[in-house]
Formats: sequence, C-alpha cells, structure tokens
Amino acid sequence: MTRIAQDMVRVCVLVTGVSFASAALAVATVDVTYTGPQAKISETTVKLFDDNGKPVPVKTAEDNRNRFTVAEGSYGVEVYVAGKQVGRRTTVTLGPGNNRLQVDSETGTVQPVSPLAMDLGPLGVVKPVAVTVSGGAGTVKDKPPTTGVFVDTDTPLLAGPSRITTYNVDANIELLKEEAPEGQPATAWDKFRQTMRFFGCRWNIGGSWNADPSTSTQAPPGTHTGWTYWIAAPNGSTGVASTGGANAQFESKFSEVHVNWFVPHQLKEEAPWTLVGLPVLGYQYMQFKYNASIVNASISGVSSTTDQQAKANNFSAGYGVAALYTFPNHAWAGAGAGLKAIIYHFWYNGTQDNLCSACAPPTDHYTVATNDGKNGVTWGATANALIGFPIAQNAEIFLVGTYNYYGKTPAITSKVSPTDEAPHISTPSREAANGQLAVRVKF
Repeated sequence: MTRIAQDMVRVCVLVTGVSFASAALAVATVDVTYTGPQAKISETTVKLFDDNGKPVPVKTAEDNRNRFTVAEGSYGVEVYVAGKQVGRRTTVTLGPGNNRLQVDSETGTVQPVSPLAMDLGPLGVVKPVAVTVSGGAGTVKDKPPTTGVFVDTDTPLLAGPSRITTYNVDANIELLKEEAPEGQPATAWDKFRQTMRFFGCRWNIGGSWNADPSTSTQAPPGTHTGWTYWIAAPNGSTGVASTGGANAQFESKFSEVHVNWFVPHQLKEEAPWTLVGLPVLGYQYMQFKYNASIVNASISGVSSTTDQQAKANNFSAGYGVAALYTFPNHAWAGAGAGLKAIIYHFWYNGTQDNLCSACAPPTDHYTVATNDGKNGVTWGATANALIGFPIAQNAEIFLVGTYNYYGKTPAITSKVSPTDEAPHISTPSREAANGQLAVRVKF
C-alpha cells in the first residue's frame, strides 16, 4: 500500500502569474504539493515576492497547473485560500533544476522538500519523498516432516508444529519521479507515464523469522517404536525398532527475506476516496529448517538425529489495487488486494545420523544424506487492510494487517516406513499472515 499517488496529485494547483522569468539567471522548475482538507486545497494558491516585497510573475506549465518555472533565487511565499492569506510569508530558496514545495492549506506553512535525487537512467531522476519502517508478529502455516515411527500402526512418532509464529519487519522508501526541466522534450517514457498517471516507485525490503518452536513426546517402555533408515543399509537393514520406548524432540526454524518494487499509478480520485493501481516485481527467499532426534528409552547408545532444510527462490510479477479513504480529521483507512505469477526454484537436503550400540557394523553408526529439487510456475495472492493517522506535520502512524497465499511452496515428505520413498520435496500450498505497527516520515 502506498500513498504517493494521493500525496502528489490530490488536487489541481493554481499558481498566480504567467510571464517568463529573466533569462539572466538559471531556471528553477517548481512542483507544489498541498496538504489539508480537500475543500481548502481546491481553493489554495501561492504567490511569490522578491526581496523588495513586489510580486514575482511565474510561468505555469501548460499540462500541469501545480508546476511553474521562475528564475533561481530566494523568494517570499504567501499562501491564499479562497483569496485570503493564510499564515505568514515564508522565505524559500529555489535552485536551478527541479524543486519541490509542500504547502499546508490550513496553516499556510511552506516547506521545501529534500533535494536528494537519484538518476535511474532510462527511468529518469527520482527523489526520496517518504520512508516507512514497521514491525510486528505473524504466523506461517507449515507442513513439517516427521521423525520416528509407531511400528504397530506404521504412523509417525512425532511431527513439528503446523503453524509457526514469526517476528516481522519491513522498510519502504518512496521515490517521486522528477519532471524534465522546462523546454526539454519529454521522453517516450515520460509521455507514457503521464498518460498512465505513474508518479514514482516504492521499494520494499523486509523479512520474518521464528522463535525456534519445538515439540517433544515420550513413548513409555513396552511401546513398539523405532525409525526407518532413509536409505537401506548395505547389509539390507531398513531401520531400528524395539519395545524399549523412545523420547523424541522436534525443532522448526523459519526465515524469509523479500524485496519488492512497486510502480503505483492513480486509477481514480474522488474525495475522500483514492484508488491506486500497484504493478509489482518481487523476489523472495524462504528457508525451513528442521532438527529432530529420537532416543531409545531403555537401551543407551541407540538414537537417530536428523537435520533437514527446504529452501525456495521465488521471482514474481503481479498487479494489485488499493483503495484509500481520508477522514475529515486527516486519519485514513484503506484496503488492497493483488495477484502475482511466481517462478520458483525449490530444493531440499538432509542428513540422518543413526547410532546403535547393540548393532554390528555397518549399522552401529550409519549416516545417510538425501536431496531433491523442483522448478516451476505457480501463483500467489495478497490482501491487506490498514488504518492510520498523522502524529506530526510530516509523520504518520498506522496499523496494517497482511494475508499471503502461495499456490506452491517447498515441504518435505518424510520416509516413515521402509516401503516409502526417501525424503523428498513436495509442493503444497501455504498461508501466512501478520500484523505490523508502522511509522511513515515524509521528507
């Protein structure tokens, strides 16, 4: 969810003056954005004055009334709402090239926006306009492998938790597209962007990880338990079993990192609603780690320890739509949803270390390793909802809840009985959800 579209094109801006600035000085191109109630914004104008207090004429862009050009230098700026001055005159310095001013229609405050800029080659020059950081907690649906076996029923002795609780963090930076200086011909990209109402882009980077949840169980002596070798031993043995009972433990670890690039464009604005389209390219790395052990409860030196990992590289392209409603007190609420196509590469590797003090070689210490991989295409879906309010002139706080669905994800199918396949990759669907508290600061 992004508010670049709302912040940058909420209103049409009227700027007083039509004549061209003196050619003796370099030209400053100025974009003005407004904050405040919609009714006031639509009636807000700004006027420039020189050091002697005389009005300075400016040249308004033909295709954008919230952009004008003027000679570089220092000016006094006054804000007028419905023809009446609001606030005091503010002095600003406009340099050659692109400049931005943010105007508060309620207080008459005028603030220059950070001049930081980055040249992205064919995409043009962009400036950072806002940064958001967030953190919270969530849950991931898991389909973990198993360890051990109840021999009489041929069922797993223990599995990991079906849901993993996570910590989640995200950071976003919003970049505004700079316009070509006055008189410089627009590129084909500029013309397309203006037609489609693209305003900039947003980079998102984040991740999640868990608190190492673990489970355990005990099968009392007299219970027929054991474990199956992932690969039969050279002497033909397929595993270990006894009626001595067993103690088993299972630990799950999850981590995830994602990077997304959004290019928002405005679909519709009709106060107090704003509708934004969100094309997105993304990358995600996921890793599931499982560590399990089973120890015979009656015979010392008889145990099996397993370490398994399932990993994923996901490359995605998708499109979403977000709707935002702004309340009269400047609080806001929104919701969004999107779909994406995912190209995936899943891989698995694992080791099983078996000890049996009562066994003859080679099964007294028998270690095996397995691996597998899959490539393919799947799909995913995202939905979120959020509500926020301003806490300062250039900052706001909000709560956001997000749900993600993946058509295919990596999971490990265990070998429970000797007739099963060796552990390998399977591709079940998976769900994840999280809630985060976020702070957004505008430059």
